[in-house]
Amino acid sequence: MVPTASVRQNVAVLSKAYENAEEPKLKLFYAKLALLEVCGWIEETIDALVLRHAKYILVTPAEYDRYRKEIVDKQYGFHYKDNIVPMLVGLFGRSGVNEFESYHNAAKLEVLKSALGSLKEERNAHAHTHIKGVTRRVMAPSLLQEYFGQVRDGLNEMELAFRLMRSA
Repeated sequence: MVPTASVRQNVAVLSKAYENAEEPKLKLFYAKLALLEVCGWIEETIDALVLRHAKYILVTPAEYDRYRKEIVDKQYGFHYKDNIVPMLVGLFGRSGVNEFESYHNAAKLEVLKSALGSLKEERNAHAHTHIKGVTRRVMAPSLLQEYFGQVRDGLNEMELAFRLMRSA
């Protein structure tokens, strides 16, 4: 199971602050911060998950270090196709990725891909901008928590797929 306690706690604090904020600009700040907190957690969790299982697959410490430096550390995002698949290809090869995905519950994998895509779009729209005088729309923390649950479930499924592939 992927660890979620700290990020859930942080988002709960930000969600409460969002709900209690009377000034619209404060609501935007809290929502944006909650979004960035969840997205940061996603990136860190994916990297940790892949690296944890790389230790079982890569034979030598030098192979592991090369994989981490040349592949994982160069991924700046959490889109499934653009960021996760390249890490998996570096670990298993292209045909190995297909095998890895065959260990997934297909429906959960699609939900994960969709949630990651939605969060990536939202994050990209807000991570490289600042809040100025215009009214911006930011995903409310309550909706963000729904996406977070979908991603958490999908990453737990990914953890299971790594274990199943290892034991096969």
